[in-house]
Amino acid sequence: MKKLSFIIAVFAMSVAAFGASVDGKWNMEQKAKDQTVTVTFDLKTDGGKVMGTMYKPGRKMKATPLQNGKIEGDKISFDTVARNKKKGDIKTHWEGTVTDSQISGRHKADQGKGKGAAFVMKRAS
Repeated sequence: MKKLSFIIAVFAMSVAAFGASVDGKWNMEQKAKDQTVTVTFDLKTDGGKVMGTMYKPGRKMKATPLQNGKIEGDKISFDTVARNKKKGDIKTHWEGTVTDSQISGRHKADQGKGKGAAFVMKRAS
């Protein structure tokens, strides 16, 4: 019995050290003009690194790779860079907290003012 308790404790510590599981698809509702659209994030972790792609709907589905992704415990952060012909590249920094079913936090564009905007991503079923 002590051996089983030890194994469970070691497993729990390794999950905490490497971060919560975020691998998979996550959806976020976002207002765009007069409608709500679903933005999808396809995330994958490798140790403390987060990689993946953000998909924004539009006339053409836009795929934006994640950059500088990190996860430590239940904290996640990454950057996205949107290509804009008029304004140039717009870098957005994302920081959040992970639970089993959602990631919530704030995102802020480098060109933006203030604290940025809150977001909630829900694990896709």
